[in-house]
Amino acid sequence: MNSKLKQNSRTDPNQTTSMTKHLTALAFCVLLSALASAAEDTAGHDHDHGHGGGQHHATIVAPGSLHDLWASINAYGRIVAEAAATENFAILHKEQINLETLIAALGPVSQDLEPAKLKRAEGMITNAQRALGLLHEATGSGDAKAARSAATSLSGVLMVLKAQYPKAATAGMAEVKDAIGPHQGMLAEFKAAGGTTAGHLELKLHDDKGDLELWLAHDSAITKPFDLPTDAKVTVSFEGTKVESVPLAIRNSSRNEDEDGNANMRDGGTNYFIFPGDTGADSSWLTGGDFRAKVTISISSSTGSFQTGPFLLIPHAPHEHAPHP
Repeated sequence: MNSKLKQNSRTDPNQTTSMTKHLTALAFCVLLSALASAAEDTAGHDHDHGHGGGQHHATIVAPGSLHDLWASINAYGRIVAEAAATENFAILHKEQINLETLIAALGPVSQDLEPAKLKRAEGMITNAQRALGLLHEATGSGDAKAARSAATSLSGVLMVLKAQYPKAATAGMAEVKDAIGPHQGMLAEFKAAGGTTAGHLELKLHDDKGDLELWLAHDSAITKPFDLPTDAKVTVSFEGTKVESVPLAIRNSSRNEDEDGNANMRDGGTNYFIFPGDTGADSSWLTGGDFRAKVTISISSSTGSFQTGPFLLIPHAPHEHAPHP
């Protein structure tokens, strides 16, 4: 009797392997079923939400390293999950687009995976994009139930996707900052020559005329002006565009008002610069809602020199969204 019990208590390696394969297959089936269910939940809704026919835009630049990329995916994945659970459609709408951009960037930095894991990762990337598409549709139609269903499916897919990579590459969590400023421009920090953060700026691109507005501030909320002499040299440099760089200057030396009519002169200094102003420079290449470019800003004045790192510039106009396949 005891002998039989001991024999039955032994672990059969073949049985364990079979069980593992069965559970893995079951997990994939559950994920695919959840995605199908989410698709049914969103079916029949009117998905033309007045966004027009343009393309949607992320407000972040995907990191180039696998570790930093996963740190961002972890962070934005958590934000999306929390936003779906609390029905915060404004956050959900914006951050699922950023998460989609991050996940799409995984492919080029995943080529060192062993073939089986790479194939599985590619499949999960496709499933994640499908779940994000469903999430986008549910968010646009205000369907909280469908949004939660799609977010749940996405979380499951990301768990399987993460398992294909070394744990050391997927363990981080990035600090997420809102890239949109109070004037609906793009936020970035600028640093002094020694590399210390000196302040923050907001660069706004108007897609109708291609004009740029820039505000400098001590704080990321752009509420405490970082004033410079009016003759400061401010240059915006672009990557991969028709024009490599453009100079920004003050509008005038009396009030230097922004396009909302707010004055920006204080004791002979200002934190506000524009392009093209009245220079007559061609800015047509900056027009259009689909403009997208990495930019850096350099600043030189009698009070110091400053530089930003690369950041993404998109128009301030309402972001339009193309239908997902």
